[in-house]
Amino acid sequence: MSELVENLKKNPAIFFGVVALVICGGVGFLRGNQLTELSAAEAELNTKLDKISLNIKHSKNIEQDTQELETLVGTIDERLFIAEERATNIDFFYSFEDKLDIVISEVDQLEGSALRFSGNGPDALKLYSVVNYEITVGGSFHEILRFLYEIYQIDPIMRVSDFQIDATAGSGSAPDKLSASVRIAVLAAK
Repeated sequence: MSELVENLKKNPAIFFGVVALVICGGVGFLRGNQLTELSAAEAELNTKLDKISLNIKHSKNIEQDTQELETLVGTIDERLFIAEERATNIDFFYSFEDKLDIVISEVDQLEGSALRFSGNGPDALKLYSVVNYEITVGGSFHEILRFLYEIYQIDPIMRVSDFQIDATAGSGSAPDKLSASVRIAVLAAK
């Protein structure tokens, strides 16, 4: 032991090196549990950095895309029915009589929205509502098909959800005249 003390007196740098090594070992031992916490925090921050990098990459033309979407939403809003304007909506369907040479004998705006599009339905609408109509149309088979095609391509957003064609009752009706019951769902303002 005395030899060790003599060597340390001759070389004080070794003594300070050993003391520094013991202190560093003690500090490393005391802070060792923080290493796992800091590694986990570093991994989380790297994940966030990767997400931010991807968001920057994907937001390249976001202003143009936003303007395009706003234009499309404006186009949809122009094509909506307003459920409270019952007379205007019903007149819209009666206007097909002159254009298509058909007879529309009844147009009923049904109360409530379709369950499919209501708040609990599988296709619930958040920004819009749906107005349902039951329309009775008379004419030849081709005239009724033309009416269905016009509904398909007309400007307001609507679709035929159900229809049934029957032969017109009565002895005075022409043999090629049919009667169709058509249910139409129309996209409307909320």
